[in-house]
Amino acid sequence: MVSLALLLLGLHYLPPRSPPERAPRRRVRDVAVALAAGIGIGLLSYAVMTRPPGEPASLEMLARALPEAYGRNVVNVILVDFRGFDTFGEITVFGIAALIVHALLRRAGWRRRR
Repeated sequence: MVSLALLLLGLHYLPPRSPPERAPRRRVRDVAVALAAGIGIGLLSYAVMTRPPGEPASLEMLARALPEAYGRNVVNVILVDFRGFDTFGEITVFGIAALIVHALLRRAGWRRRR
């Protein structure tokens, strides 16, 4: 939801007309960079997905639930104790990022489309 809000905020400040088309050399360069990045990410994804599985995280959570969070309900311990501050941190980071994007777009002098 935050990504959608940031995207809509950025689109809100875009100019009504697009800039002129790029030169052919720049377009070839952009395609080459996009292909290299796509192939690189594809190879990285393949390498990660084909490696042998390690020890499941569920065993670690079962071992840590009672001594660290004093709870026998492992699902509840994961959601409240282990992931609570993580989720709060993510929300804080997204909120700060939204404010920064908004401030940068306003400072750039882009006005709203009417």
